[in-house]
Amino acid sequence: MGLRIALIDDHKMLIDLLAKDIVNSKNIDKVDKYYNGYDFLAAYKAKNYDLAVIDLQMPEINGLDLVGKIREEDSSIKIMILSGVESDGVQPILEKKGIDGLVTKYNHIDVIINAIVTIGSGEKCFVNDFREHDSQLSSREIDIVRLMAKENTNKEIAENLFISENTVKTHRKNIMKKLDAKNIASVIGYVYKNHLV
Repeated sequence: MGLRIALIDDHKMLIDLLAKDIVNSKNIDKVDKYYNGYDFLAAYKAKNYDLAVIDLQMPEINGLDLVGKIREEDSSIKIMILSGVESDGVQPILEKKGIDGLVTKYNHIDVIINAIVTIGSGEKCFVNDFREHDSQLSSREIDIVRLMAKENTNKEIAENLFISENTVKTHRKNIMKKLDAKNIASVIGYVYKNHLV
């Protein structure tokens, strides 16, 4: 039987992309999405999840507080923090609160899935990788990735920046190439890693 996973993150576009990739893994049976921590707290006891993957920075209740509330009531569920910001300073605090792993959103999806499977099998896993890219984005490309992270369509980006949709598409291709990004989730990870939103 595969793992039953809950993803808790307020960034809908990112969590939807992650869920789509994660659910295709042979080791994972179920992936549910929650866009805020309180929705998860209200539902998780009845769902019998093996692992909760939690964003560190969320409105209403942040990842640190959410972990604390979960651990007050449940010591069996595995907890992995999926962070979009550098988290070395908070890692010891999270470990004391009882997390089983921490992975940055900047990692490739295969690294994230491997961490989920590793933690789900009972091991600890910490992959805090914030590598710098050799190539820097132009100011226009930064404008575009910011809007991508806010779930804007190509048409909406074009309207916001007063450029054509074709120009947006060309910029997006160049961005993917510069960042060596395999998918949009990797681009969004770059946005959060560099505090661009």
